[in-house]
Order: sequence, then structure tokens, then C-alpha cells
Amino acid sequence: MYKIAICEDDQAYISTLKNLIVSTGVVTADELLFYPFFTGEDILWKTGEFYDLVIMDMQMDKMSGYETAVKLREKDENFLLVFCSGTVMPSNNSFRVNPFRYLLKSQDDDELLSDMTDIMKKVVEQKKYPFVMCKHGLSRELARIEANCILYLEISREKTEVHIWGKAKEKYGNELLREHRSLRQLSEIFTEEYGFARIHHSYIVNMEYVENLDSDNVVMADQTCLPIARSKAKEFREEFARFVAAKYKG
Repeated sequence: MYKIAICEDDQAYISTLKNLIVSTGVVTADELLFYPFFTGEDILWKTGEFYDLVIMDMQMDKMSGYETAVKLREKDENFLLVFCSGTVMPSNNSFRVNPFRYLLKSQDDDELLSDMTDIMKKVVEQKKYPFVMCKHGLSRELARIEANCILYLEISREKTEVHIWGKAKEKYGNELLREHRSLRQLSEIFTEEYGFARIHHSYIVNMEYVENLDSDNVVMADQTCLPIARSKAKEFREEFARFVAAKYKG
């Protein structure tokens, strides 16, 4: 399912956007879940929800679309953001929240349909990459960790421990992050297609962050040394060779 939040103070325009998204034909109507909001405060009040696409009106009462987007980005950096406006053009500040596109309400139908088709294709493209949902902090809020921020996954009594890197590491530091699904379940999702390999009963590694390997171990970007199971060694070396060849092809 594709979760789409539309934050717009004009209810009629929310309906217009919903119909436009369906009419692109990029995904079917029964694959879409719409979440309408009429103010920035409304969407921020809805906690614990993660969206694939957020369409944000730049001009709203009290809290502007930009101010709302800043607060949403603090919770989730991964949704696709689209601003819409009747008159306001983008400012330098608005680019700081990484919008994918601006829609002007004055655009004609063909232009809007073309833009929305591009937007939905990007949503589908982003959706195909795997991620995990981890509880963190004293409040046990959920954190969405994308594949490119996963260093490695480790088996745990409490399902799977997620070791992070990059932007996620900057944000969550050394917090203990756990996913409710088992490592076996995640091994069916985090596959070679996305740059992952299972090196041991207890570990799945992101090959992007393998810094060194010998006959028995891999060294990850954080200098953690993980064992390679004898039964996995040949398969892993073949997977890693393909990964490196693809990365540096041409």
C-alpha cells in the first residue's frame, strides 16, 4: 500500500489531488491510502504514522507548509515531499526540507497530470527499497531505517538488532534499535538485489559497508569484525564479487 498525506486547507483541492493521483494510473486505486489534513497542526498531531508521499500546501493558517515540513522531517527523512501553492513561489528556505517538486494550482490539467505522474513514479521507485521499523527511546517510538543506513542486522532474543550508519547514526547515535521481524524473515527481504548478504546464521551485512575481508571474517565500516560461517563462505564471496563488479562496472 502507498500512504499519501495531503495537507491542504481547501477540501475541494484535496479531492482534486486524490483524483489526479488515481488518474495517473501509476498504481491502482486499491493500492492507495489517503490521509487528508487541513492544517499543519493536524498532520503533526497524527503521531506514529509514516507516509510515502506528503503533499503540503505552502500557505495555511497559523503554521506554514514549510514550518510543518521541517517538523515532519525531524521525524522522518524518507518520505517524498511535494509543495503546492496558489501564488507563493519557492524560497531558499523551502529547499532545506528537500522537496521533490512544486505544484502550482494555476497549472493546466495536462501539466498537473504530467507532474503528478512523475511524482508517483518516484514514489514507486522509492518504495521498492527495503527498510526496517525499529522502536527507540524511552517512549518506544518507531524509527524508519532505510536500507542505505543499515550497517548490518544481527539476530537477537528480541527478534533482530539493527546496526546503523550514515544519517541514521548521526540521528540515533548508539541507541539500541530492534526490529520485530526475525533475521530469517528479513533475509527474504534484504537480499543481494539490494546489496545485502547473509554471512552467518546471526548476521546479514550491507556489502556497501564491508571494508575488508579474509577467509574467516568481514570488517565493517565501524571496524566491527564479524565471522563468516564456513557454510556461507563460498556463496558470500561470489555475492561480494558480483557486488563489487557491478559497483565499478565501466
